[in-house]
Amino acid sequence: ASEMRTKFKSRQAIMEAAGLKDVNFTETDGSNTGICQSINQAAYEWALKHASPVALGRFQKYGQKLSFAEDKKSGFGIMGPTWIHDSLTYTPSQDKKTVVVQSHYFTTANKNLGDVPFIQTVGYHYCKLLSPARAMEWIYVDGLKEFYGFKNVTETAIIV
Repeated sequence: ASEMRTKFKSRQAIMEAAGLKDVNFTETDGSNTGICQSINQAAYEWALKHASPVALGRFQKYGQKLSFAEDKKSGFGIMGPTWIHDSLTYTPSQDKKTVVVQSHYFTTANKNLGDVPFIQTVGYHYCKLLSPARAMEWIYVDGLKEFYGFKNVTETAIIV
């Protein structure tokens, strides 16, 4: 999968379920642009840790490293939340040595501890996430294309 569409209970909903009162939705979820980012960073770190020594060495020498930007909030359009159509973005740096990954997120405030009719979507935090498998694929394949792919190989190197 190129990305995972995920639906979590919001921090606000969890804190309120734990008995905290007057939890500020804007602080916990609404304007918190680091939740998806931190999960994506963890997936990448997991892949780096679990790649074979040979693949990791090749990637460290030739690969485009990933970095992670703050999450971008998706809006609400005529068809509902635009989050579902907003993909993870991969933006190469000017020197192409790094690719910045940015997730889209969408949140809904909690209401009445979530005790509302099922048609009301309350207390959720949606993220577009980099799967650990996709992060591993970046290390083994896609992250090597720019500096280790065929466009950087001479005819002599191919013959040998």
